[in-house]
Amino acid sequence: MARPEKPTPSPTASIGMPVYNGEKYIREALDSLLAQTLADFELIVSDNASTDGTDAICLEYAARGSRIRHVRQSESRGATANFQPVLDKARGEYFMWAAADDRWDGAWLGCPCETPRSRFWRPVGGAAATPLCLRLLRATSAGHDWRAAWQTRLSQQ
Repeated sequence: MARPEKPTPSPTASIGMPVYNGEKYIREALDSLLAQTLADFELIVSDNASTDGTDAICLEYAARGSRIRHVRQSESRGATANFQPVLDKARGEYFMWAAADDRWDGAWLGCPCETPRSRFWRPVGGAAATPLCLRLLRATSAGHDWRAAWQTRLSQQ
């Protein structure tokens, strides 16, 4: 008899990385994200039916651990539609978009979450409002729902 799977807790942050033909730089981007001081995140890579080696690289990284999830589109859906699978699968309290050709400083994620009074935070809606991180969006902060905002934006494309 198989044991029921335990539900995995939601990570602190979700990172969304839509990509198309990112073979040249995606390893550097993935390595720099995996080297973050804040390790409690999930990385969701949505591959828009790349025709280079992007798919193989993403599968290789996803096999290394549970923090990376890879979604491959069976056919090119266009750049805007490739963002949707990331939003559908994001579970973190905070969210950040990442490009497949960027490199990230090792403290990029950890700094704003750990020091809310640092220069990386700003109040929203007045001095008493919930702080909003300039790097990561809170799932719901000061009445702002990032999932709903992106859903609306994508539906208008």
